[in-house]
Amino acid sequence: VRATMPPEGDVDALRAALDGLVEHHDVLRQRFALGADGWRSSIDPTSSSMPFEVVEVETLSDEAVAQVEQRVAGPMDLDSPPLARAALVRTQEGEAILCIAAHHLVVDAVSWSHLVDDLDHLYRQRCANLEPQLPGVMTSVKQWVDLLGEAAPAIDPAPWSRIVQADAGAWPGDRGGALVSHRVAMSPALTATLVAGAAEWQMGVDEIIAASAARTLAEIQDSARVRLFIEGHGRESDSDDVDVARTMGWFTALFPVAMEVPRSLPPDRAALRLRDQIRAASASGRDYGVLRYLHGDPAVRESLALDSGTHGVVNYLGRVAAPRIDGSMQREGVIRLARPADAVAVFGAEITAYIDDD
Repeated sequence: VRATMPPEGDVDALRAALDGLVEHHDVLRQRFALGADGWRSSIDPTSSSMPFEVVEVETLSDEAVAQVEQRVAGPMDLDSPPLARAALVRTQEGEAILCIAAHHLVVDAVSWSHLVDDLDHLYRQRCANLEPQLPGVMTSVKQWVDLLGEAAPAIDPAPWSRIVQADAGAWPGDRGGALVSHRVAMSPALTATLVAGAAEWQMGVDEIIAASAARTLAEIQDSARVRLFIEGHGRESDSDDVDVARTMGWFTALFPVAMEVPRSLPPDRAALRLRDQIRAASASGRDYGVLRYLHGDPAVRESLALDSGTHGVVNYLGRVAAPRIDGSMQREGVIRLARPADAVAVFGAEITAYIDDD
C-alpha cells in the first residue's frame, strides 16, 4: 500500500513507528519453514526491526514511486522475519509517499486498514515524545486456529462431500502456461446501477458477481451444473468471547459451491435461483476449510480434496477506498497485490472484484 506523509516528516519517528508495528503485531514476526512433515510456522521473539529505506527523487511521479514500490514488494524469505518492508519516497521540497509491503501470509485486506491506522498512531506518538500505545488484540491467530481445530469433529462433512462429488464441469483454462491478467473497470454510473440492482433483488454484490461467474461458466461448458470456489474474509465468529476484528493475519474462507444454472430463465430470476444456492453453501462456508485442513481424521481431509486448477474462484473485496482517518498519514489508493514473474496459477481462473470509491 501507499500512504501520504505530512510535509517535513520525522524519519526517525517513522522508523521507530514501523518497528513498533512489528513489536505489537507478532504475526509480522512469523516465520515459515519447510520440514519433512510439511510447512511449520512460528513466531520469532527477537525480530522487531522492519527493513526501511529512504529514497530521494526529483518528483513524486507515479513512475518514480512505482519503481521503489516494486523493489519493496519483491520476494521475501519466509524463514527471515519480519515479512514486511517499507520505503519513504521523498523530494527535496519535503513531499513524501510511504510504500509498505507485507507478505500475504501475514496480512489480508482487513489487516491493512488497521495496520496503516496503527502506524499513524505510533508515528504521532513518537513525534510528540509520548509512550507508544495501541489497542490490544483480543484473539490471536493461534487462538483462532486452535478454536477452529477444536470445532472440527462436530462438523458434518456430508454436505461438503456432496458438493465435492457433484457431477459438475471443470474450468476449461490451461494452467500450464503463464498467468494472464485482464482488468476491466466499470464506470461509476454502471457500478451504481449494479449496487442498486443488487439491493432491489435482495442480493449482495458478492452474490451478483458469483452468480454471473456461474452463468458464464455454464455457457462456456454448455452445462447446466457448474462448481466454483468462493472466497470470503473468514473472520466470522459464533462466540462473543472471540474477536479477530483487529487481529493481523491472512484470514479467509475458501469453499466450493455446486450449482444448477437455470439457463432458460431471464437474468433476474436466474440470479435469484443462484443466490439461494450460494447462500446455502456460504452459511457454513468456513466449515469446508476446517474439515479439509484441520480435521483429525486424514480420511475426512482427503475426501474433500478438489483440484483447484480445474476450478475458478470468485473473491469480492468490497469497498476498498482508502479510509479517511484523522491523522498524519492517509492510505492512498487501493491495496495492490504483487506476484512474482514466475508465479504458478493455483486456480484455472481467478475473478477478483472490488468497488473503489476514490
